[in-house]
Amino acid sequence: MIYGRLLSMTLFALYFALPLEAATATWDPNPEPDVTGYLLSYGTQPGIHDTVLDVGNVVTYQFFPPAGRRYYVVIQAYDSRRGLSPKSDEVFFDVPATQEPPQVWTPSASQPSTGTPPLLPSTPPPAPSTDTLLPWQATNTNRPPVLAPPMNQSHVADNQVSLQLWASDPDGTAVTYLAANLPPGLTLDASTGLISGTLTVGSVGLHTVIVTASDGALSASQTFAWSVDRQDAPIWGDFDGDGYYDPATYRASTGEWRIWPSSSGFVEISPVAWGASGDIPVPADYDGDRRTDFAVYRPSTGVWYVLLSSTNMQTNLQIQWGDANDQPLPIDYDQDGRADLVLPRFGVFEILLSGSNYTYSVTVR
Repeated sequence: MIYGRLLSMTLFALYFALPLEAATATWDPNPEPDVTGYLLSYGTQPGIHDTVLDVGNVVTYQFFPPAGRRYYVVIQAYDSRRGLSPKSDEVFFDVPATQEPPQVWTPSASQPSTGTPPLLPSTPPPAPSTDTLLPWQATNTNRPPVLAPPMNQSHVADNQVSLQLWASDPDGTAVTYLAANLPPGLTLDASTGLISGTLTVGSVGLHTVIVTASDGALSASQTFAWSVDRQDAPIWGDFDGDGYYDPATYRASTGEWRIWPSSSGFVEISPVAWGASGDIPVPADYDGDRRTDFAVYRPSTGVWYVLLSSTNMQTNLQIQWGDANDQPLPIDYDQDGRADLVLPRFGVFEILLSGSNYTYSVTVR
């Protein structure tokens, strides 16, 4: 993050025998080591700088504000995370509506930035050489907008996200934003440049997003990557029966189990689909073979679904025990080597015992 303020900035004008006046800003580099570029901002009122140009990692820049106005200019540095420094001291300059060169004033210790600037002599520019300069021909020349490059994005599905795009037009024309290949679930506000929405399960994957800022005639585009990952829950259990816990995850949106068995050197086996969206994983040893079984609890019906490892996952148990408000726990209370079905409820435990083949329950207060 950038904290340091820019040391100083000076501004001066260059005269061209063309229909536009060009201003050049030069500033001292920000001392922070992680600076990756600068924003040049200007406006027509003190303290309001609504036109923002991303000028890159340079310390001098030429820009072309429309003629006939006074402009107030500041510089900010940014880092790779788009953290911004405080604004530099403000300077202002005048771009005349005629062919006279702009009048510029830079604040100093004796002449602070508030108050009336000193009068500067107005000297007509030298006559342009017909060998090197073009004559005045037009009264208006359109230039394309400037669009700051967004950073690559990485998010997890089933989450709300937002990303603000930043663009300005050197002619002061309002810009319109466009986007292509956004992850499903996200939309772009064409007038503000705000991308927002909720990333759905269908948005999982890598998306190459193209964003564009247009003034109606000319445009500027940037490309960045937007990665959306699934939201997996970590699971513990000894799925291969070797006496060691195996790393595992459960994907609630699809009911997919992924296991890295310790007996195979933690090489991942093929994913196992057992469950549906909204199910709660309740892995445990339900058949007494010392291997963790794939099991889920379905709140909508209160049914436990258990895929039995003792039958090489060819058969399953379906036991109705609970309701939508329960938080299920598989614990072996009767010490028979198989998990009992436990429902903590308002200071008591309702336990369906595996020793009765899940036909008898007890209440523990």
